Amino acid sequence: MKCCENCHKYFKPKYENSKLCFDCWKKRNDAFNRYDYLLEENQRLMRILGEERRKKTLPAEMARKLLMLVHPDKHDNSKLSNEVT
Repeated sequence: MKCCENCHKYFKPKYENSKLCFDCWKKRNDAFNRYDYLLEENQRLMRILGEERRKKTLPAEMARKLLMLVHPDKHDNSKLSNEVT
């Protein structure tokens, strides 16, 4: 009989080098699997987000037109139009 390093209950080890009872081993293993799954899912979503950001870039011509709309000459040299341009 061995004492589980996690829950401190005694158990009959299946292997000589076992340090955790089956229940604690299973919980730890499930947690590692869940962590790996969540890490992969996070990376997948970050890739999708990056792709969406690249799709939504402002074309250079549109940026030029927007700047012309707020140009200080057309807005009495206002502080805001100067900040924007």
